[in-house]
Amino acid sequence: MRVELRERLRRLGVRKGTSHLCPRPTPPDPPATTAALEGQEVVTARGTFHLRAQRFPLDAQHGHYPLGRVLSAPLEPLPDLLIPTGSPVVSPIRMAFLDTETTGLAGGTGTVAFLVGVGFIGEEGVEVRQYFLRDLDEEPAMLEHLADDLTRRNVQAVVTYNGRGFDLPLLETRFTLNAIPSPMGGLGHLDLLIHARRLWRPRLRRCSLGNVEAHVLGHRRDGIDIPGWLVPYMYREYLHTRDPRPLRQIFYHNLHDILSLIVLTDIVLRAWHDPWSEPTLAPEDFLARARAFLAAGEWDKAESALRHILHHAARSDVRQRAYALLGTLLKRRERWDDAVRVWERWLEEYPQALEPHEELAKYYEWQVRDPAQALVWTERALGVLAQGGNALSHRWRDAFQHRRERLLRKCSFDRKP
Repeated sequence: MRVELRERLRRLGVRKGTSHLCPRPTPPDPPATTAALEGQEVVTARGTFHLRAQRFPLDAQHGHYPLGRVLSAPLEPLPDLLIPTGSPVVSPIRMAFLDTETTGLAGGTGTVAFLVGVGFIGEEGVEVRQYFLRDLDEEPAMLEHLADDLTRRNVQAVVTYNGRGFDLPLLETRFTLNAIPSPMGGLGHLDLLIHARRLWRPRLRRCSLGNVEAHVLGHRRDGIDIPGWLVPYMYREYLHTRDPRPLRQIFYHNLHDILSLIVLTDIVLRAWHDPWSEPTLAPEDFLARARAFLAAGEWDKAESALRHILHHAARSDVRQRAYALLGTLLKRRERWDDAVRVWERWLEEYPQALEPHEELAKYYEWQVRDPAQALVWTERALGVLAQGGNALSHRWRDAFQHRRERLLRKCSFDRKP
């Protein structure tokens, strides 16, 4: 029995002793890491970590725009853009442009931010500070120094890209686990992903930071950049090999994320304040501004934005949405003649559209009190539905058939002596 067990263990690869085991990776060599990644070793009461600081002049270009343009951006939209809504207006000088690189993308208490990049802008230029963990046990020292930096600079708002769902909750968890008071409590938060989607999703469909950089900022990264999903794997490989040289790609990726946050903040503020003067906005992008103007009751601005779309935009789905919103706006303002012209123009351009048929049928039935003309538009809509091709044809057909029956009764009643 014992011989049989030994043979089974041998087949499984079990061996006596420890000489065949892989040696544990040696701790990182601080001078080697500093030389490879540039920067300096910071010594604190809670340990050490690596810090890289870079400075850029205000006229340095990032894509089509200088970094310093944000200093002259209009700040009036901020209370509506910050989280929580209604937060006080904050100067860009009091903003921290923050991005993290982490050991995993799912979050949770087991995920660590091994690189935290923060950009600060002032009258003399932009400084990007990158706080890096050469080993995971450097986290308390790094977080405490980061908290001191944010407090010392009197930061009043944090700017991120998807920070509401990832970066800020992760950092709050790490501060708590390391018994360090968070410097972010009570700060305003500008999550640019929210506003990028509102402004550019109708045109770009996908609002990843890289896609917004390419199509809005005019910025393209060089071959050293890496996709974000690869970052955790590269850091784990570093912890195993202790070779810091491949990490230059992660530092580059993080740096350009932060520079893009600065420029994107400027563009979002200008687009929200005066979209007609912001050259990065294509006609399709005015849908978001029109919706915001409608929600705020700014009817004239909303109408101007929608007519701008119809005058310049080419995409069918965007044009039809603009027709729908403009018709709704004019109907709310009881500008019936203008609304009818919009619905008729919509049908001239898109004869298969069902919504303008419905709006015209409702208009003639309830506003003009002309059931016969309302029936004409209802019959036309049923003719369109008979041709098929509408994904929601069953719902539309039921609604128009019900309307047809009611209008036939009204017409029959009107014809009685």
